[in-house]
Amino acid sequence: EAAAGGGKILQGVHAVNPTNPSTTSDDYTSMDLEAAITPSATSSKILILANIKVGVYADANLAYPMFKIFRDTGAGDDALGDTYKTAIGRGDGLSGNFQYTPDMGWSYLDSPSVDTEVTYSVQMSNNDSCGATLYTDNGDIALVEVGV
Repeated sequence: EAAAGGGKILQGVHAVNPTNPSTTSDDYTSMDLEAAITPSATSSKILILANIKVGVYADANLAYPMFKIFRDTGAGDDALGDTYKTAIGRGDGLSGNFQYTPDMGWSYLDSPSVDTEVTYSVQMSNNDSCGATLYTDNGDIALVEVGV
């Protein structure tokens, strides 16, 4: 019989955003959506699962809400993975109106290579500063430590 390999779930953490922040900036901005985990070994991987709903108010033709996952091991934030984005346009009832995006969910598998606390956060940006105001609603983040 072969010995069991890696891939075991070691722990999990879940958090929701306690506020509904907004931004008009094209710089990445905190959404108050973060969670911290302390890996049990430097070889562990962290599976990050994020889900958010975004509200947009704009007088523009299009709005481009963009999101990124950031990791902080105590030495500042590092952006992870791709930028997750969507577009909302006039056909979606946007111009001069408030519009919600569908729930947006994504994941990222990180190798932080530390056994000290790591904080992961989701931040948003208003691409192209198109004059839209972005609001977040019902966001959550889950961190799952996977033994290797």
